[in-house]
Amino acid sequence: SSDYGADKLPPVEVVVGRPLPAVEQRMQFAWDRYLLVDRVTGRTRKPFVTTEIVLPLPEPPKRS
Repeated sequence: SSDYGADKLPPVEVVVGRPLPAVEQRMQFAWDRYLLVDRVTGRTRKPFVTTEIVLPLPEPPKRS
């Protein structure tokens, strides 16, 4: 299923501060599947694709 509920979105963080290269801007279609956790406000939102870099958050260590 291509249904992306909010609980199914991978956690991401956003790095703000520089324009993105065009090759990264072309990835916007994939970023539509993500919500960001804004490190300033703590709220979730969509990225501003042309000015923000989206990075997956590291996964918590798996328990053995």
